[in-house]
Amino acid sequence: ALEPVARRRLWQLVENNPHPTARAVQEALAWTGGGRWPVAGGPLTGSGSREPATDDMKPDTGDRKLGTSNPELPRVEEVVGQGVRLHAADGVWSLGRAGFSNPHSEIRTPQSSDAELAHDGRVLAQLHFVESARSDARAEIAALQKEGRKVYILSGDRPDKVAALAAVLGVPAANALGGLTPEQKRDWVLAQDARDTLMLGDGANDSLAFDAAFARGTPVIHRGMLERKCDFYYLGRGLRGVRRLFAVAELRRRAIRRVFVFAVCYNVGTVTLALAGLVNPLVAAVAMPTSALLSLALATAGMRGAWRTE
Repeated sequence: ALEPVARRRLWQLVENNPHPTARAVQEALAWTGGGRWPVAGGPLTGSGSREPATDDMKPDTGDRKLGTSNPELPRVEEVVGQGVRLHAADGVWSLGRAGFSNPHSEIRTPQSSDAELAHDGRVLAQLHFVESARSDARAEIAALQKEGRKVYILSGDRPDKVAALAAVLGVPAANALGGLTPEQKRDWVLAQDARDTLMLGDGANDSLAFDAAFARGTPVIHRGMLERKCDFYYLGRGLRGVRRLFAVAELRRRAIRRVFVFAVCYNVGTVTLALAGLVNPLVAAVAMPTSALLSLALATAGMRGAWRTE
């Protein structure tokens, strides 16, 4: 129901933003534009027509960057955890939390929407989003909890939405924390971490908490900022790789322990035999490579389970 110019501005607000809600808005705009992807001037309207492009809506030449100083192009700025603003010739457009468009106003819209589109502080639309859990998320979280691991949700979404998702996933209500700012996520991780925290994140809002966590993983690569900070990433629509990672780490720990025990026994035994005068150069020449081969065999056998595919 938005006017064509508002649709174009909304597209410009989200087109280069990797946040999941921005991607959802972009996809919705593409669908409602008759299935056509936008070209210069913004997304096509439902009738297939497009308004003439103004100077700040001309095709990109490859020099367009976030926060560009070129007065002929819109300038997009992001306030992490709050929203994005577009400074254009026809005013300031914003997409973000309720109240983000005009933080100094005494009038507050009800916190019933997930995001608001506004022009010069006037709300034009309220957007609502619905999340769906990954296909195996509930089973994988249950398995992690059965192994004795505590699972928490840290989110900037409304607490009622986070609580609903936690119920679907089988996460205890007390472990589902909503309405958090990036700083609050970081502070929570710092308070809980004892060099045993693994955090999974997918956006700029998680960056500060990522820095505080002991280990970090992300399902997002090539279109975010967390892949430069993470210890690992995983692909696909499931979470099974996370539990497999714990399993491989446990196999590695056991393999290292076995090799270490063997090395201690070998050295104690050979030193004892040498002190007793029972080791001649030939025995030493055979024992040293044999011990290396045995160590390699122990490590290989211990990690065999990590190479199995299911």
